[in-house]
Amino acid sequence: PTPSVWRGSAVVVCMAVALATVGAGLITSDAAVLVQMRRVLPWMIATLSVHGTAVTLEGLMLARRAFRPLTFIYAAVGLSIAMGLALVRRSTVGLVGVWVAYLWYSLIRIVAFASDSG
Repeated sequence: PTPSVWRGSAVVVCMAVALATVGAGLITSDAAVLVQMRRVLPWMIATLSVHGTAVTLEGLMLARRAFRPLTFIYAAVGLSIAMGLALVRRSTVGLVGVWVAYLWYSLIRIVAFASDSG
């Protein structure tokens, strides 16, 4: 990723942290919601930190017109996310589980896109 991608990711992460901590009270006064926002914060930071890399690598594949590998990657990623979210739904992890699934979504895309950098 380019320096501008890293800067963009840093800005998004900082905004998310500010919103989930300092600005959380501006969104809601519900104590349960505030607790959930604090619980998901580490997962949100991790996810937003790597999301830009996934999108950049995906863009490189699109620029190369690598549609066949993208189709296969998204079929596999979609299946893994569907299974992961089904587990989240049947468990008690709640919103944290959704953010963990989103982190998985970003990380697996990075690995797949980077593996097909050809």
